[in-house]
Amino acid sequence: MGLPLKYNLRNLVERKGTTLMTAIGIGLTVAVLVTSIAMTNGMNAVFAGSGHALQVLVLRKGTDAELNSTVSEENYQIIRRLPGIATTSSGEPMASPEGQTVVNLPSVENPNGMNVTVRGLLPVGVKMRERAVIKQGRWNDPGKREVVVGEGIAARYPAARVGQTLKFGRGTWDVVGVFADGESAHNSEIWADLNQLRGDFERQGGCNAVLIRAESPAASRRSWTR
Repeated sequence: MGLPLKYNLRNLVERKGTTLMTAIGIGLTVAVLVTSIAMTNGMNAVFAGSGHALQVLVLRKGTDAELNSTVSEENYQIIRRLPGIATTSSGEPMASPEGQTVVNLPSVENPNGMNVTVRGLLPVGVKMRERAVIKQGRWNDPGKREVVVGEGIAARYPAARVGQTLKFGRGTWDVVGVFADGESAHNSEIWADLNQLRGDFERQGGCNAVLIRAESPAASRRSWTR
């Protein structure tokens, strides 16, 4: 025979401390679980938006992040000539050497500065990101100390707006445009000319990674490791 309901209710009242701690513990567990699921879904959406079904990022063997990777100029020249890589309308291989560094800029949230990713690209790298469009200003010109910033950067960093200048590396850079790239992580990056960026950080020759586009799904599954 079960206990009467009023006995259970009275027991909860009599043990208010234990009941409260149990409720708080359950609530915190649920809150952590919901937050973890939300963060996971958000990260999945961001990285899914940054990808392309036929594009492959080539890193140095043994590394799993662009910042930790280096690809020599010799290996880049080998990679861009491998069979199975798509070409542009002018016949240029769709192989984008990319440099990456981190700079510190004052933000709305932290006037003392926060880390921001700067990506060095050649024109082919911009072409390979068809979803990226200019919202304000224009694209930076190759060979010049000009940058374009993702819309997320423009919203959070007062100095990273069209007409302003940013100081990093060996001098200042003119902000000439604000771009948007769907829901991708690129919206939180600054893009600059690869050769100018390499010169500022004394990285002549080579890059951090090479983004390549396969000419077919079958080619994208090929191993391009060097």
